[in-house]
Parts: sequence; structure tokens; C-alpha cells
Amino acid sequence: MPITAESSTTVPGLQAALRSDLDSWTKSLAAAVKAAQEIGQVRSDIEASELARFLVNSWEGCELRTKLSGDHGPLDDFFKMAFALLSNVGPHQL
Repeated sequence: MPITAESSTTVPGLQAALRSDLDSWTKSLAAAVKAAQEIGQVRSDIEASELARFLVNSWEGCELRTKLSGDHGPLDDFFKMAFALLSNVGPHQL
């Protein structure tokens, strides 16, 4: 299980550090998504920070499901959906 799921809420220092790491990762991803949106490589109809939060949250859930199930189906689902969501070409543009 990811450490974020295993950590206890009774360990505030650990929770704060994990929250800070996830926030930092999300901000970095949002900056990358925003830069890609500005040059037309990623769809721009969804705010970069919203996409970043969704991807980080989805990845964390995917990691947990993969470890619990013992197969790579959740990883396959994540990448299929993440790339479809980020794609600048697709049904959302029709």
C-alpha cells in the first residue's frame, strides 16, 4: 500500500510531510500541464491545476488498487484515461 494510505492520522508530522509532498508534486504537474496547454499539446478546456489534482489523486488510487489486486489492470486503466483526458484531440472537441 502507498505510505499515504498506511500512515496514521495520529502521526501529524508524517501526515504533514506527505501532504506537503503531494502538494508539491501537484503544483509541479500543474505547471507542466499549463506549459503544454499554452503550446497546444494538452487540451485547455480544463484548468491545469484541476487536471493535475485529478491525475495525482487518480495515480494514488491506482497505485493502491494495483498493489491490492496484484495485477496491472489499474495501471493500464490509468494511462489510457490520463492520456485520453490530456489529449488535445478527441470527443471533447467535437
